[in-house]
Amino acid sequence: MTLREAEVLLWISQGKSNADIGMILGMSEKTVKQHAGSIFQKLGVDGRNAATLRALEISEGGSAASVAWRGVPPRAATSEATRF
Repeated sequence: MTLREAEVLLWISQGKSNADIGMILGMSEKTVKQHAGSIFQKLGVDGRNAATLRALEISEGGSAASVAWRGVPPRAATSEATRF
C-alpha cells in the first residue's frame, strides 16, 4: 500500500466521505475513489467498513506487511487513527 493510500484509508476509517477526504488531502473526489478501489483490492475486501476492519487486523497482528499508517509502527498506527 502506498503512503497516499494509507492516508486515504486513515480518513475512510474515521468515517469521512470521499468529498471530505479529497478536501483534506487536496485531491479530487475521483482520485479518492480510485485510491479507495485500490485499497479494497489490495486488502481483499468489498467496502469501506471491511477495509477499516482488515487494516486494524493487520496492524494489530504486527505483521511486517502491515498497512503503512503514515509510516509509523503498527501499534502506534492504531493509536494515531483513534486520535482524530
